[in-house]
Amino acid sequence: MNEMRTAFPGQNSNEPVFIFLRRYYLAFLPSLLIILVMFAVGCAMLGYTIFVLRHSLSVDPVFYNWAVAVSGIFILFTIGFTTVTWLDFYFDIHIVTDRRVVDVNQNRLFSRDVSELSLEDIEDVSVKFAGILSTFFNYGAIEVQTAGTRVNFHFQEIANPREVASIISDLSDQAKKGIAEHYRFPQTEVKGVINNSLIMDREGLIEQGALRSDEKLNLEEHV
Repeated sequence: MNEMRTAFPGQNSNEPVFIFLRRYYLAFLPSLLIILVMFAVGCAMLGYTIFVLRHSLSVDPVFYNWAVAVSGIFILFTIGFTTVTWLDFYFDIHIVTDRRVVDVNQNRLFSRDVSELSLEDIEDVSVKFAGILSTFFNYGAIEVQTAGTRVNFHFQEIANPREVASIISDLSDQAKKGIAEHYRFPQTEVKGVINNSLIMDREGLIEQGALRSDEKLNLEEHV
């Protein structure tokens, strides 16, 4: 899990990661249904053109060629749409370290925005569930409210939102109390959420590559 040490641009080599999240896979279901419908329409168009129009004596050859071209272009467009939609979904990443919250948003194919928020600037963290699927499968949205005029951070469609919100609130409280960065560690029951998996102890974070063993020793000495 080396990605935990290079999770975002500007990350320090000694900066542990407690939360590393992508959007929950079920949130891709609406887009997937649209993609499947588009593929079905494209394949039906191409199939009708090849197996029906091709053998019709009343069809002009020029019209047949155009029909094949349009069907092929539609399928290629669907493949491109699928690629862009998946990349936009998969590379939206939310990260929480011992000193900041980082929001990575993939915009289209070659554009990515990275926003950061210091733990000290967090005012409140709220959780919202929307719909039956969200409640049943325990995924939802988190709003991180910021101090002053800064824009709030929104984590959309993530798994285990209550645990994530609890960790963020706890680390923010530690920062506001003046606890040094390298000594901050979640005092919640869940110590981290990495790739939608709940991490219950320091050893789990070390196994994920989110925490180094020497950082573990420093934290134990402080506690």
